[in-house]
Amino acid sequence: MNKLLIHANNTSFTDDNYFLKSEQFEFIVPSSEIDIDFYISDELESGILREKLLKADICFVKVFLTQNYLEAVGLRIAYHIRLTSSLGCKTHLPIILVAEDDIQYLGKVLSLPFILFTEGIYVSNEDRLSFDKILSRSKDGKLKGLNDFDSFLRRITIPPPAGYQSHHSVANEWSILRWSRALGIKESGSVLKVKEKIESLLYYKYLLASFPVTNIDKLNLGFRVAEKGNILLIDDEWSSGWSAIMKEFLTGSPNLYNGFSACEFVFSNLTDSQIIENCLAMVRSANPDIIILDLRLSDSDFKKMALVTDFTGYKILKSVKKINPGIRVVVFTASNKAWNILELQSLGADGFIFKEFPDFNQGAESIISIKRLAATLREQLKYRFQKELFNKYTRVEADLSAQSSGDEGEYLNFIETLQSQLAVIRASIALIDINKAETIDMAFLSCYNFLELFRNYYLRQSDSGYRYVLGIDELRLDRYQIKRNKLENIGEFFPEYKNESPGWFHVQAALSIDYFKFSTRPYSEVLQLRRLADSRNDYIHSDKLHFQIEELESITSLIDKMCKYIRE
Repeated sequence: MNKLLIHANNTSFTDDNYFLKSEQFEFIVPSSEIDIDFYISDELESGILREKLLKADICFVKVFLTQNYLEAVGLRIAYHIRLTSSLGCKTHLPIILVAEDDIQYLGKVLSLPFILFTEGIYVSNEDRLSFDKILSRSKDGKLKGLNDFDSFLRRITIPPPAGYQSHHSVANEWSILRWSRALGIKESGSVLKVKEKIESLLYYKYLLASFPVTNIDKLNLGFRVAEKGNILLIDDEWSSGWSAIMKEFLTGSPNLYNGFSACEFVFSNLTDSQIIENCLAMVRSANPDIIILDLRLSDSDFKKMALVTDFTGYKILKSVKKINPGIRVVVFTASNKAWNILELQSLGADGFIFKEFPDFNQGAESIISIKRLAATLREQLKYRFQKELFNKYTRVEADLSAQSSGDEGEYLNFIETLQSQLAVIRASIALIDINKAETIDMAFLSCYNFLELFRNYYLRQSDSGYRYVLGIDELRLDRYQIKRNKLENIGEFFPEYKNESPGWFHVQAALSIDYFKFSTRPYSEVLQLRRLADSRNDYIHSDKLHFQIEELESITSLIDKMCKYIRE
Protein backbone atom coordinates (compact mmCIF):
# COMPACT_ATOMS: atom_id res chain seq x y z
CA MET A 1 0.00 0.00 0.00
CA ASN A 2 1.37 3.41 -1.05
CA LYS A 3 0.59 6.28 1.28
CA LEU A 4 1.15 10.05 1.16
CA LEU A 5 1.30 12.71 3.88
CA ILE A 6 0.67 16.40 3.12
CA HIS A 7 1.93 18.57 5.94
CA ALA A 8 3.58 21.88 6.86
CA ASN A 9 6.31 20.33 9.01
CA ASN A 10 3.93 20.64 11.92
CA THR A 11 3.13 17.02 12.72
CA SER A 12 4.85 14.07 14.38
CA PHE A 13 3.84 11.94 11.42
CA THR A 14 6.85 13.29 9.56
CA ASP A 15 8.96 10.78 11.53
CA ASP A 16 10.26 7.90 9.39
CA ASN A 17 8.34 5.48 11.62
CA TYR A 18 5.18 6.82 10.01
CA PHE A 19 6.11 8.13 6.57
CA LEU A 20 9.32 7.97 4.60
CA LYS A 21 10.55 11.23 3.09
CA SER A 22 9.47 9.97 -0.35
CA GLU A 23 5.93 9.59 1.03
CA GLN A 24 5.69 13.20 2.20
CA PHE A 25 4.84 16.55 0.60
CA GLU A 26 5.65 19.69 2.55
CA PHE A 27 3.06 22.39 1.91
CA ILE A 28 4.85 25.73 1.68
CA VAL A 29 3.30 28.61 -0.30
CA PRO A 30 6.29 30.42 -1.91
CA SER A 31 4.87 33.91 -1.37
CA SER A 32 2.06 35.57 0.55
CA GLU A 33 1.04 37.24 -2.72
CA ILE A 34 0.22 33.87 -4.32
CA ASP A 35 -3.38 32.73 -3.97
CA ILE A 36 -3.57 29.41 -2.12
CA ASP A 37 -6.00 27.98 -4.68
CA PHE A 38 -3.57 28.77 -7.49
CA TYR A 39 -0.70 27.14 -5.61
CA ILE A 40 -2.70 23.99 -4.85
CA SER A 41 -3.93 23.75 -8.44
CA ASP A 42 -0.46 24.19 -9.90
CA GLU A 43 0.84 21.41 -7.68
CA LEU A 44 -2.03 19.07 -8.54
CA GLU A 45 -1.78 19.75 -12.27
CA SER A 46 1.98 19.72 -12.85
CA GLY A 47 3.92 19.76 -9.56
CA ILE A 48 5.62 17.32 -7.22
CA LEU A 49 2.37 16.83 -5.30
CA ARG A 50 0.77 15.45 -8.44
CA GLU A 51 3.59 12.96 -8.98
CA LYS A 52 3.31 11.65 -5.44
CA LEU A 53 -0.48 11.61 -5.38
CA LEU A 54 -0.68 9.53 -8.56
CA LYS A 55 1.36 6.83 -6.83
CA ALA A 56 -0.66 6.87 -3.60
CA ASP A 57 -3.48 4.58 -2.51
CA ILE A 58 -4.31 6.63 0.56
CA CYS A 59 -3.66 10.29 1.41
CA PHE A 60 -3.19 11.84 4.85
CA VAL A 61 -3.67 15.62 5.03
CA LYS A 62 -2.94 17.81 8.04
CA VAL A 63 -6.05 19.98 8.49
CA PHE A 64 -4.22 23.07 9.72
CA LEU A 65 -1.32 23.98 7.46
CA THR A 66 -1.00 27.71 8.19
CA GLN A 67 -0.87 29.91 11.27
CA ASN A 68 -4.48 30.92 10.64
CA TYR A 69 -6.42 28.18 12.41
CA LEU A 70 -9.71 29.01 10.71
CA GLU A 71 -8.26 28.67 7.20
CA ALA A 72 -8.10 24.87 7.54
CA VAL A 73 -6.13 24.67 4.29
CA GLY A 74 -6.01 20.88 4.60
CA LEU A 75 -9.76 20.76 3.94
CA ARG A 76 -9.25 22.96 0.91
CA ILE A 77 -6.65 20.55 -0.45
CA ALA A 78 -9.10 17.69 0.04
CA TYR A 79 -11.73 19.57 -1.97
CA HIS A 80 -9.19 20.25 -4.73
CA ILE A 81 -8.21 16.58 -4.91
CA ARG A 82 -11.84 15.55 -5.31
CA LEU A 83 -12.52 18.22 -7.96
CA THR A 84 -9.35 18.01 -10.09
CA SER A 85 -10.51 15.80 -12.95
CA SER A 86 -7.02 15.41 -14.46
CA LEU A 87 -6.08 13.20 -11.48
CA GLY A 88 -8.33 10.49 -12.87
CA CYS A 89 -9.20 7.75 -10.40
CA LYS A 90 -7.04 9.37 -7.72
CA THR A 91 -9.81 11.92 -7.13
CA HIS A 92 -11.67 9.08 -5.41
CA LEU A 93 -8.93 7.76 -3.08
CA PRO A 94 -9.49 7.70 0.70
CA ILE A 95 -8.44 10.97 2.37
CA ILE A 96 -7.49 11.02 6.03
CA LEU A 97 -7.74 14.45 7.66
CA VAL A 98 -5.29 14.71 10.55
CA ALA A 99 -6.38 16.90 13.49
CA GLU A 100 -6.50 16.90 17.30
CA ASP A 101 -10.20 17.76 17.28
CA ASP A 102 -13.07 15.39 16.58
CA ILE A 103 -15.25 15.64 13.50
CA GLN A 104 -18.20 17.22 15.34
CA TYR A 105 -16.07 20.11 16.60
CA LEU A 106 -14.45 20.65 13.22
CA GLY A 107 -17.86 20.67 11.61
CA LYS A 108 -18.97 23.51 13.88
CA VAL A 109 -15.98 25.84 13.64
CA LEU A 110 -14.71 25.48 10.06
CA SER A 111 -16.08 27.54 7.17
CA LEU A 112 -16.25 24.71 4.62
CA PRO A 113 -17.02 21.63 6.71
CA PHE A 114 -19.24 19.83 4.19
CA ILE A 115 -16.52 17.51 2.91
CA LEU A 116 -16.09 16.07 6.41
CA PHE A 117 -19.42 14.29 6.04
CA THR A 118 -18.89 12.80 2.58
CA GLU A 119 -17.94 9.33 1.47
CA GLY A 120 -14.23 8.47 1.53
CA ILE A 121 -13.26 11.17 4.07
CA TYR A 122 -11.94 10.16 7.50
CA VAL A 123 -10.69 12.14 10.51
CA SER A 124 -7.78 10.80 12.57
CA ASN A 125 -6.02 12.02 15.69
CA GLU A 126 -2.28 12.53 15.53
CA ASP A 127 -1.07 9.47 17.50
CA ARG A 128 0.27 5.97 16.91
CA LEU A 129 -2.91 4.16 17.84
CA SER A 130 -5.03 6.17 15.42
CA PHE A 131 -2.45 5.82 12.66
CA ASP A 132 -2.20 2.02 13.04
CA LYS A 133 -5.97 1.71 13.13
CA ILE A 134 -6.24 3.56 9.78
CA LEU A 135 -3.59 1.35 8.16
CA SER A 136 -5.24 -1.80 9.52
CA ARG A 137 -8.64 -0.84 8.12
CA SER A 138 -6.99 -0.06 4.79
CA LYS A 139 -5.27 -3.46 4.61
CA ASP A 140 -8.55 -5.20 5.51
CA GLY A 141 -10.34 -3.35 2.68
CA LYS A 142 -12.58 -1.48 5.11
CA LEU A 143 -11.24 1.97 4.25
CA LYS A 144 -13.27 2.95 1.23
CA GLY A 145 -12.73 5.79 -1.17
CA LEU A 146 -15.37 7.85 -2.95
CA ASN A 147 -17.74 5.78 -5.10
CA ASP A 148 -20.66 8.15 -5.77
CA PHE A 149 -19.27 11.43 -7.12
CA ASP A 150 -22.73 12.88 -7.81
CA SER A 151 -23.71 12.32 -4.19
CA PHE A 152 -20.50 14.08 -3.14
CA LEU A 153 -21.42 17.13 -5.24
CA ARG A 154 -24.90 17.25 -3.77
CA ARG A 155 -23.53 17.24 -0.25
CA ILE A 156 -21.07 20.11 -0.61
CA THR A 157 -21.50 23.84 -1.16
CA ILE A 158 -18.69 26.18 -2.11
CA PRO A 159 -19.37 29.95 -2.19
CA PRO A 160 -17.81 32.46 -4.63
CA PRO A 161 -14.39 33.85 -3.71
CA ALA A 162 -14.36 36.84 -1.39
CA GLY A 163 -13.89 40.19 -3.13
CA TYR A 164 -16.17 39.58 -6.11
CA GLN A 165 -18.20 42.72 -6.78
CA SER A 166 -21.39 40.87 -7.49
CA HIS A 167 -23.00 37.94 -9.23
CA HIS A 168 -22.09 39.85 -12.42
CA SER A 169 -18.37 39.02 -12.04
CA VAL A 170 -19.08 35.34 -11.46
CA ALA A 171 -21.47 35.13 -14.41
CA ASN A 172 -18.99 36.86 -16.72
CA GLU A 173 -16.07 34.53 -16.03
CA TRP A 174 -18.26 31.45 -15.85
CA SER A 175 -19.92 32.28 -19.16
CA ILE A 176 -16.65 33.14 -20.92
CA LEU A 177 -15.18 29.75 -20.06
CA ARG A 178 -18.29 27.76 -20.92
CA TRP A 179 -19.05 29.62 -24.14
CA SER A 180 -15.44 29.34 -25.32
CA ARG A 181 -15.44 25.61 -24.64
CA ALA A 182 -18.83 25.08 -26.21
CA LEU A 183 -17.68 26.89 -29.37
CA GLY A 184 -14.35 25.08 -29.41
CA ILE A 185 -12.35 28.31 -29.23
CA LYS A 186 -8.60 27.86 -28.97
CA GLU A 187 -7.73 28.65 -25.39
CA SER A 188 -5.14 31.38 -25.80
CA GLY A 189 -4.77 35.03 -24.90
CA SER A 190 -7.59 36.45 -22.83
CA VAL A 191 -9.64 33.25 -22.93
CA LEU A 192 -6.65 31.28 -21.62
CA LYS A 193 -6.27 33.70 -18.70
CA VAL A 194 -9.90 33.20 -17.72
CA LYS A 195 -9.52 29.44 -18.15
CA GLU A 196 -6.46 29.31 -15.91
CA LYS A 197 -8.21 31.40 -13.27
CA ILE A 198 -11.38 29.36 -13.35
CA GLU A 199 -9.65 25.99 -13.39
CA SER A 200 -7.57 27.03 -10.37
CA LEU A 201 -10.16 28.57 -8.09
CA LEU A 202 -11.99 26.02 -5.98
CA TYR A 203 -15.36 27.65 -6.54
CA TYR A 204 -15.13 27.26 -10.31
CA LYS A 205 -13.84 23.70 -10.06
CA TYR A 206 -16.99 22.97 -8.11
CA LEU A 207 -19.14 24.61 -10.79
CA LEU A 208 -17.37 22.81 -13.65
CA ALA A 209 -17.85 19.48 -11.93
CA SER A 210 -21.51 20.24 -11.24
CA PHE A 211 -22.26 21.60 -14.72
CA PRO A 212 -19.91 20.07 -17.33
CA VAL A 213 -19.61 21.82 -20.70
CA THR A 214 -20.84 20.15 -23.86
CA ASN A 215 -19.15 21.10 -27.12
CA ILE A 216 -21.40 22.41 -29.87
CA ASP A 217 -21.08 21.05 -33.37
CA LYS A 218 -20.87 24.43 -35.07
CA LEU A 219 -22.08 22.91 -38.33
CA ASN A 220 -25.34 22.10 -36.55
CA LEU A 221 -25.59 25.46 -34.83
CA GLY A 222 -27.12 26.87 -37.96
CA PHE A 223 -25.82 30.43 -37.68
CA ARG A 224 -25.04 30.99 -41.32
CA VAL A 225 -26.44 34.21 -42.73
CA ALA A 226 -25.55 35.96 -45.95
CA GLU A 227 -26.86 39.37 -44.92
CA LYS A 228 -24.46 42.21 -44.34
CA GLY A 229 -24.55 44.03 -41.05
CA ASN A 230 -22.45 45.87 -38.52
CA ILE A 231 -22.42 44.52 -34.98
CA LEU A 232 -20.91 46.49 -32.08
CA LEU A 233 -20.06 44.92 -28.72
CA ILE A 234 -20.15 47.21 -25.68
CA ASP A 235 -18.92 45.20 -22.70
CA ASP A 236 -16.30 46.13 -20.12
CA GLU A 237 -15.14 42.49 -20.22
CA TRP A 238 -14.45 42.58 -23.97
CA SER A 239 -10.75 41.88 -23.43
CA SER A 240 -11.43 39.01 -21.02
CA GLY A 241 -12.80 36.89 -23.83
CA TRP A 242 -16.15 38.23 -25.02
CA SER A 243 -14.71 39.90 -28.10
CA ALA A 244 -12.90 36.70 -29.11
CA ILE A 245 -16.02 34.63 -28.46
CA MET A 246 -18.23 36.87 -30.59
CA LYS A 247 -15.74 36.79 -33.46
CA GLU A 248 -15.59 33.01 -33.32
CA PHE A 249 -19.37 32.85 -33.23
CA LEU A 250 -19.59 34.98 -36.40
CA THR A 251 -16.98 33.09 -38.45
CA GLY A 252 -19.68 31.25 -40.36
CA SER A 253 -21.20 34.56 -41.51
CA PRO A 254 -18.33 36.47 -43.21
CA ASN A 255 -20.38 39.61 -43.85
CA LEU A 256 -21.17 39.92 -40.16
CA TYR A 257 -17.68 38.89 -39.08
CA ASN A 258 -16.20 41.67 -41.18
CA GLY A 259 -18.70 44.12 -39.73
CA PHE A 260 -17.95 43.26 -36.10
CA SER A 261 -16.26 45.72 -33.75
CA ALA A 262 -16.00 46.32 -30.01
CA CYS A 263 -15.47 49.30 -27.73
CA GLU A 264 -11.87 48.43 -26.97
CA PHE A 265 -10.80 50.68 -24.16
CA VAL A 266 -10.12 50.16 -20.45
CA PHE A 267 -13.47 50.94 -18.88
CA SER A 268 -12.07 50.93 -15.34
CA ASN A 269 -9.84 53.92 -16.15
CA LEU A 270 -12.83 56.11 -17.08
CA THR A 271 -15.60 57.91 -15.26
CA ASP A 272 -19.22 57.08 -16.02
CA SER A 273 -19.60 60.10 -18.29
CA GLN A 274 -16.37 59.25 -20.14
CA ILE A 275 -17.55 55.70 -20.70
CA ILE A 276 -20.83 56.94 -22.14
CA GLU A 277 -19.08 59.54 -24.30
CA ASN A 278 -16.55 57.03 -25.69
CA CYS A 279 -19.20 54.40 -26.38
CA LEU A 280 -21.46 56.85 -28.21
CA ALA A 281 -18.50 58.07 -30.27
CA MET A 282 -17.93 54.45 -31.27
CA VAL A 283 -21.62 54.08 -32.14
CA ARG A 284 -21.38 57.03 -34.51
CA SER A 285 -18.17 55.83 -36.16
CA ALA A 286 -18.97 52.10 -36.38
CA ASN A 287 -22.50 52.70 -37.72
CA PRO A 288 -23.85 49.51 -36.14
CA ASP A 289 -27.06 47.79 -37.12
CA ILE A 290 -27.02 45.80 -33.89
CA ILE A 291 -25.42 46.67 -30.56
CA ILE A 292 -24.73 43.93 -28.01
CA LEU A 293 -24.78 45.91 -24.77
CA ASP A 294 -23.79 44.99 -21.22
CA LEU A 295 -25.65 46.93 -18.53
CA ARG A 296 -22.94 47.25 -15.89
CA LEU A 297 -19.91 49.00 -17.34
CA SER A 298 -18.46 50.96 -14.42
CA ASP A 299 -17.74 50.46 -10.72
CA SER A 300 -20.70 52.64 -9.75
CA ASP A 301 -23.05 50.13 -11.40
CA PHE A 302 -22.24 47.61 -8.67
CA LYS A 303 -23.66 49.61 -5.79
CA LYS A 304 -26.10 47.44 -3.87
CA MET A 305 -28.96 49.92 -4.11
CA ALA A 306 -28.31 50.98 -7.71
CA LEU A 307 -31.43 51.13 -9.86
CA VAL A 308 -31.42 49.92 -13.44
CA THR A 309 -31.93 53.52 -14.55
CA ASP A 310 -28.59 54.35 -12.87
CA PHE A 311 -26.66 51.74 -14.86
CA THR A 312 -24.22 53.10 -17.42
CA GLY A 313 -25.53 50.65 -20.00
CA TYR A 314 -29.07 51.94 -19.51
CA LYS A 315 -27.92 55.50 -20.19
CA ILE A 316 -26.11 54.35 -23.33
CA LEU A 317 -29.24 52.54 -24.53
CA LYS A 318 -31.28 55.70 -24.02
CA SER A 319 -28.75 57.79 -25.98
CA VAL A 320 -28.45 55.24 -28.80
CA LYS A 321 -32.19 55.37 -29.38
CA LYS A 322 -31.94 59.15 -29.65
CA ILE A 323 -29.17 58.84 -32.24
CA ASN A 324 -31.24 56.41 -34.30
CA PRO A 325 -34.25 54.48 -32.95
CA GLY A 326 -33.66 51.90 -35.68
CA ILE A 327 -30.38 50.67 -34.22
CA ARG A 328 -31.25 47.35 -32.63
CA VAL A 329 -29.96 46.96 -29.08
CA VAL A 330 -29.61 43.50 -27.58
CA VAL A 331 -28.94 43.67 -23.86
CA PHE A 332 -26.24 41.17 -22.84
CA THR A 333 -26.37 40.97 -19.09
CA ALA A 334 -25.86 38.96 -15.94
CA SER A 335 -29.10 40.32 -14.51
CA ASN A 336 -32.30 38.34 -15.04
CA LYS A 337 -34.56 40.43 -12.82
CA ALA A 338 -37.98 40.84 -14.38
CA TRP A 339 -38.31 44.51 -13.39
CA ASN A 340 -35.01 45.27 -15.13
CA ILE A 341 -36.26 43.66 -18.32
CA LEU A 342 -39.56 45.53 -18.27
CA GLU A 343 -37.78 48.85 -17.68
CA LEU A 344 -35.40 48.22 -20.56
CA GLN A 345 -38.16 47.11 -22.90
CA SER A 346 -40.05 50.32 -22.23
CA LEU A 347 -36.97 52.27 -23.28
CA GLY A 348 -36.50 50.34 -26.48
CA ALA A 349 -34.30 47.30 -25.80
CA ASP A 350 -34.93 44.90 -28.68
CA GLY A 351 -33.69 41.65 -27.19
CA PHE A 352 -32.02 40.03 -24.20
CA ILE A 353 -29.24 37.46 -23.89
CA PHE A 354 -28.42 36.38 -20.37
CA LYS A 355 -24.96 35.44 -19.24
CA GLU A 356 -25.07 32.18 -17.37
CA PHE A 357 -26.07 32.00 -13.74
CA PRO A 358 -24.22 29.15 -12.02
CA ASP A 359 -26.90 28.97 -9.32
CA PHE A 360 -29.54 28.04 -11.90
CA ASN A 361 -27.39 26.22 -14.44
CA GLN A 362 -28.85 23.00 -15.77
CA GLY A 363 -25.76 21.81 -17.62
CA ALA A 364 -26.83 22.70 -21.16
CA GLU A 365 -27.21 26.41 -20.44
CA SER A 366 -24.24 27.37 -22.62
CA ILE A 367 -25.72 25.74 -25.69
CA ILE A 368 -29.13 27.24 -24.94
CA SER A 369 -27.62 30.73 -24.55
CA ILE A 370 -25.52 30.48 -27.72
CA LYS A 371 -28.47 29.25 -29.76
CA ARG A 372 -30.56 32.05 -28.28
CA LEU A 373 -27.90 34.51 -29.41
CA ALA A 374 -28.05 33.03 -32.92
CA ALA A 375 -31.84 33.28 -33.02
CA THR A 376 -31.79 36.83 -31.61
CA LEU A 377 -29.23 38.14 -34.12
CA ARG A 378 -31.05 36.46 -36.99
CA GLU A 379 -34.29 38.11 -35.89
CA GLN A 380 -32.73 41.53 -35.33
CA LEU A 381 -31.06 41.51 -38.75
CA LYS A 382 -34.55 41.51 -40.26
CA TYR A 383 -34.95 45.04 -38.88
CA ARG A 384 -31.89 46.55 -40.55
CA PHE A 385 -34.23 48.52 -42.83
CA GLN A 386 -35.48 50.47 -39.80
CA LYS A 387 -32.13 52.14 -39.20
CA GLU A 388 -31.89 53.22 -42.84
CA LEU A 389 -35.44 54.58 -42.76
CA PHE A 390 -34.66 56.65 -39.68
CA ASN A 391 -31.46 57.91 -41.31
CA LYS A 392 -33.50 59.21 -44.22
CA TYR A 393 -36.16 60.75 -42.03
CA THR A 394 -33.46 62.51 -40.03
CA ARG A 395 -32.36 64.12 -43.31
CA VAL A 396 -35.98 64.94 -44.10
CA GLU A 397 -36.34 66.58 -40.68
CA ALA A 398 -33.24 68.71 -41.34
CA ASP A 399 -34.49 69.71 -44.81
CA LEU A 400 -37.86 70.77 -43.42
CA SER A 401 -36.23 72.71 -40.57
CA ALA A 402 -34.20 74.63 -43.12
CA GLN A 403 -37.47 75.71 -44.77
CA SER A 404 -39.20 76.78 -41.56
CA SER A 405 -37.30 80.02 -40.97
CA GLY A 406 -39.25 82.19 -43.40
CA ASP A 407 -42.12 84.57 -42.84
CA GLU A 408 -45.44 83.25 -41.68
CA GLY A 409 -47.75 82.31 -44.48
CA GLU A 410 -49.24 79.47 -46.48
CA TYR A 411 -45.85 77.88 -47.26
CA LEU A 412 -44.75 77.94 -43.61
CA ASN A 413 -48.05 76.37 -42.61
CA PHE A 414 -47.40 73.66 -45.20
CA ILE A 415 -43.92 72.96 -43.75
CA GLU A 416 -45.32 72.77 -40.22
CA THR A 417 -48.00 70.36 -41.39
CA LEU A 418 -45.30 68.20 -42.98
CA GLN A 419 -43.32 68.25 -39.74
CA SER A 420 -46.37 67.08 -37.81
CA GLN A 421 -46.93 64.24 -40.24
CA LEU A 422 -43.23 63.38 -40.10
CA ALA A 423 -43.60 62.79 -36.35
CA VAL A 424 -46.43 60.36 -37.15
CA ILE A 425 -44.21 58.54 -39.65
CA ARG A 426 -41.34 58.20 -37.19
CA ALA A 427 -43.66 56.88 -34.50
CA SER A 428 -45.22 54.34 -36.87
CA ILE A 429 -41.80 53.10 -38.05
CA ALA A 430 -40.67 52.66 -34.46
CA LEU A 431 -43.72 50.45 -33.83
CA ILE A 432 -43.07 48.11 -36.77
CA ASP A 433 -43.20 44.46 -35.86
CA ILE A 434 -42.35 42.34 -38.90
CA ASN A 435 -44.51 39.57 -37.48
CA LYS A 436 -47.51 41.92 -37.52
CA ALA A 437 -48.12 43.04 -41.11
CA GLU A 438 -50.59 45.71 -40.05
CA THR A 439 -47.76 47.69 -38.43
CA ILE A 440 -46.05 47.93 -41.83
CA ASP A 441 -49.37 48.99 -43.35
CA MET A 442 -49.70 51.80 -40.83
CA ALA A 443 -46.19 53.07 -41.60
CA PHE A 444 -46.74 52.98 -45.37
CA LEU A 445 -50.04 54.84 -45.19
CA SER A 446 -48.44 57.48 -42.96
CA CYS A 447 -45.84 58.04 -45.69
CA TYR A 448 -48.48 58.11 -48.41
CA ASN A 449 -50.43 60.72 -46.47
CA PHE A 450 -47.25 62.77 -46.13
CA LEU A 451 -46.93 62.94 -49.91
CA GLU A 452 -50.64 63.65 -50.23
CA LEU A 453 -49.89 66.92 -48.43
CA PHE A 454 -47.66 67.87 -51.39
CA ARG A 455 -50.59 67.35 -53.72
CA ASN A 456 -52.84 69.46 -51.50
CA TYR A 457 -50.37 72.34 -51.38
CA TYR A 458 -48.84 72.42 -54.87
CA LEU A 459 -51.85 71.51 -57.04
CA ARG A 460 -53.84 74.60 -57.95
CA GLN A 461 -56.31 75.72 -60.55
CA SER A 462 -55.54 78.67 -62.78
CA ASP A 463 -57.43 81.89 -62.48
CA SER A 464 -59.66 80.79 -65.33
CA GLY A 465 -60.55 77.66 -63.40
CA TYR A 466 -60.09 75.35 -66.41
CA ARG A 467 -56.42 74.46 -66.08
CA TYR A 468 -54.31 72.82 -63.38
CA VAL A 469 -50.97 74.33 -62.38
CA LEU A 470 -48.23 73.64 -59.83
CA GLY A 471 -47.09 75.97 -57.03
CA ILE A 472 -46.59 79.71 -57.03
CA ASP A 473 -44.85 79.37 -60.42
CA GLU A 474 -48.20 78.21 -61.78
CA LEU A 475 -46.32 75.70 -63.89
CA ARG A 476 -48.55 73.81 -66.29
CA LEU A 477 -49.45 70.35 -65.02
CA ASP A 478 -48.58 67.73 -67.62
CA ARG A 479 -49.92 64.20 -67.65
CA TYR A 480 -47.33 61.39 -67.56
CA GLN A 481 -47.94 57.75 -68.23
CA ILE A 482 -46.03 54.50 -68.71
CA LYS A 483 -46.89 52.82 -72.02
CA ARG A 484 -45.08 49.96 -73.73
CA ASN A 485 -42.25 50.25 -71.21
CA LYS A 486 -41.74 53.88 -72.07
CA LEU A 487 -42.41 57.10 -70.22
CA GLU A 488 -44.71 59.39 -72.15
CA ASN A 489 -45.64 63.02 -71.56
CA ILE A 490 -48.97 63.25 -73.34
CA GLY A 491 -49.28 66.98 -72.76
CA GLU A 492 -51.26 69.19 -70.46
CA PHE A 493 -53.53 67.46 -68.00
CA PHE A 494 -57.17 67.60 -69.07
CA PRO A 495 -59.87 65.41 -67.55
CA GLU A 496 -60.45 62.28 -69.63
CA TYR A 497 -63.82 61.69 -68.03
CA LYS A 498 -66.33 63.66 -66.01
CA ASN A 499 -65.11 64.87 -62.62
CA GLU A 500 -61.57 63.51 -63.14
CA SER A 501 -58.98 65.53 -61.23
CA PRO A 502 -55.22 65.02 -60.96
CA GLY A 503 -54.52 62.20 -58.56
CA TRP A 504 -51.63 61.39 -56.26
CA PHE A 505 -49.63 59.79 -59.07
CA HIS A 506 -50.12 62.62 -61.56
CA VAL A 507 -49.01 65.32 -59.12
CA GLN A 508 -46.01 63.40 -57.75
CA ALA A 509 -44.76 62.63 -61.24
CA ALA A 510 -45.07 66.24 -62.39
CA LEU A 511 -43.46 67.60 -59.21
CA SER A 512 -40.43 65.32 -59.51
CA ILE A 513 -39.86 65.89 -63.23
CA ASP A 514 -41.03 69.46 -63.87
CA TYR A 515 -41.28 71.43 -60.64
CA PHE A 516 -38.46 70.14 -58.40
CA LYS A 517 -36.56 68.70 -61.39
CA PHE A 518 -34.74 66.11 -59.35
CA SER A 519 -35.66 63.13 -61.50
CA THR A 520 -32.48 61.77 -63.09
CA ARG A 521 -34.08 58.56 -64.27
CA PRO A 522 -37.60 59.64 -65.15
CA TYR A 523 -38.79 56.28 -66.45
CA SER A 524 -37.78 54.19 -63.44
CA GLU A 525 -38.91 56.81 -60.95
CA VAL A 526 -42.33 57.35 -62.57
CA LEU A 527 -42.74 53.59 -62.83
CA GLN A 528 -42.02 53.39 -59.12
CA LEU A 529 -44.64 56.06 -58.46
CA ARG A 530 -47.18 54.19 -60.56
CA ARG A 531 -46.59 51.00 -58.63
CA LEU A 532 -46.88 52.75 -55.28
CA ALA A 533 -50.13 54.43 -56.28
CA ASP A 534 -51.57 51.17 -57.62
CA SER A 535 -50.49 49.30 -54.50
CA ARG A 536 -52.20 51.82 -52.26
CA ASN A 537 -55.38 51.75 -54.36
CA ASP A 538 -55.44 47.95 -54.30
CA TYR A 539 -55.10 48.02 -50.52
CA ILE A 540 -57.93 50.56 -50.14
CA HIS A 541 -60.21 48.43 -52.33
CA SER A 542 -59.25 45.24 -50.46
CA ASP A 543 -57.48 43.78 -53.49
CA LYS A 544 -54.23 43.74 -51.52
CA LEU A 545 -53.84 42.45 -47.97
CA HIS A 546 -50.67 44.19 -46.84
CA PHE A 547 -47.76 46.34 -47.93
CA GLN A 548 -44.20 45.06 -48.16
CA ILE A 549 -41.06 46.42 -46.53
CA GLU A 550 -39.69 47.13 -50.01
CA GLU A 551 -42.66 49.41 -50.72
CA LEU A 552 -42.07 51.26 -47.46
CA GLU A 553 -38.42 51.76 -48.43
CA SER A 554 -39.43 52.94 -51.88
CA ILE A 555 -41.89 55.56 -50.70
CA THR A 556 -39.38 56.74 -48.07
CA SER A 557 -36.77 57.33 -50.79
CA LEU A 558 -39.32 59.41 -52.65
CA ILE A 559 -40.06 61.50 -49.54
CA ASP A 560 -36.33 61.98 -49.01
CA LYS A 561 -35.92 63.37 -52.53
CA MET A 562 -39.03 65.52 -52.37
CA CYS A 563 -37.87 67.22 -49.18
CA LYS A 564 -34.34 67.67 -50.43
CA TYR A 565 -35.60 69.79 -53.34
CA ILE A 566 -38.65 71.26 -51.65
CA ARG A 567 -39.34 74.94 -52.36
CA GLU A 568 -42.24 77.32 -52.31
